[in-house]
Amino acid sequence: MEDGELAVLTREGIRCYNHLMQPIDKEIVTVDWEIDAAEKGGYEHFMFKEIMEQPEALRRCLSPRIREGEILFEDFTLSDDYLENMNRIYIVACGSSYHVGMVGKYHLERLTRIPVEVALGSEFRYMDPIVDEHTLVIVISQSGETLDTMAAFRELPEKMEQVLSRRDDIQYFASQYFNHNSIFFMGRNLDYALGLEGSLKLKEISYIHSEAYASGELKHGTISLIEEGTLVVAPLQLFAYYVALMRGRDIDKPRNLAKSVTVE
Repeated sequence: MEDGELAVLTREGIRCYNHLMQPIDKEIVTVDWEIDAAEKGGYEHFMFKEIMEQPEALRRCLSPRIREGEILFEDFTLSDDYLENMNRIYIVACGSSYHVGMVGKYHLERLTRIPVEVALGSEFRYMDPIVDEHTLVIVISQSGETLDTMAAFRELPEKMEQVLSRRDDIQYFASQYFNHNSIFFMGRNLDYALGLEGSLKLKEISYIHSEAYASGELKHGTISLIEEGTLVVAPLQLFAYYVALMRGRDIDKPRNLAKSVTVE
């Protein structure tokens, strides 16, 4: 089926129409792929596919917002008056989305000078947060958009591609360290938020114990756990992917994990 086409399925057969509702003939092709293989788009695992498609996904997300050198939010419903009188922002999310929220906090506070608090969704519902007509609550679920400068909008997908183009280096690092059973991630500011995501992904698909710390905090007690041979790293999702691959894990079906959490 092409964009705009319509198919009507009945017991008698299938009738196809174009976007003008004119009948059209379609060639019937038998696809002998397994469904999983078709959805992976030629990649070995879904996770690897998602990692490699991030730059293009970001482009598709951002490109409709940029027109003739201007950043546009045509469906943005918050009024200028509301934004000017806003004095607090909450970002509510879970898991990887929480780490995205932390990245958003750093950018929003730097650009707006408005206090931003990132709250775990599972905790926020039981809090009694200070929310009034001057508070903005941003809820993130699996995806989000970050307001930043034009340069960041245009630099960002290319920078992601630069990292992904070095995946052979990251695979080599993973081959050197995949037998470690305790790994620490560290970073400062935005890198700390990214380190949390790297640690989460490593635990999620390789079952290796890992923790993430702000660089300055590592020396406050946690450094006592660092001994000769302890791995402290900054490569992120791809590192986790290759480590799990080398340990023979089922990357697309990690144990005890669900994408939608419906119980407390």
